[in-house]
Amino acid sequence: MPTCSPTSANSCAPATTSTRPAASRDALILVRVNHFDLLLVGPALTASSTKLHAFHAASAKYPVIELGTGFLTDDVGAAGASLLEEIEAVLSSKLAKRQITPR
Repeated sequence: MPTCSPTSANSCAPATTSTRPAASRDALILVRVNHFDLLLVGPALTASSTKLHAFHAASAKYPVIELGTGFLTDDVGAAGASLLEEIEAVLSSKLAKRQITPR
């Protein structure tokens, strides 16, 4: 599960887990101990209702983008562009909420 943890105002450092069997446990630990602006979830997590329920409980305070099962089989350019648009929309919304209104 790739995630992005901000390290400064203009950059972020991704935190990821693999697709190995213990990855969902690792992802839950990362979500519980770090702060993220956005979580990307692959289809392996959404395939298990037990894992998905635990993940939703742990990640309730974060925006989540789920990469559907077609993400890996869809047209690469279209899938990538769509994902970038979703990420931009989520992060732009979060940034707008952080803006301080001048007095």
